[in-house]
Amino acid sequence: MTCAEVKEKLVDFLYDELSPEARTAFTRHLAACPACKTEAASFEKALGSTRAALGGPLSQEPPMRVRLAVLEAAQAAKPSVAAAISLTLPPVPVFVLELPLLT
Repeated sequence: MTCAEVKEKLVDFLYDELSPEARTAFTRHLAACPACKTEAASFEKALGSTRAALGGPLSQEPPMRVRLAVLEAAQAAKPSVAAAISLTLPPVPVFVLELPLLT
């Protein structure tokens, strides 16, 4: 693994999202490259400090790409969820829709 690849995969490493093979290559590179080892340690310390400062549920916030993937999956599932709900709920009678609202 090159220094450029280490920089590219640093966030994945910190969030333990690398495959076992990639993690092995990453840690091998860190063992042989003092500059990358220092940079990774610096990021790890910053992440730890941020988590400690935030505390609570935000301390384990996933990377943005994970949140975006979840949001995209939810958007894609919307039509099927709406269809499933419409199949399980009885239709609303027309007279209910015409009742005046109580204020």
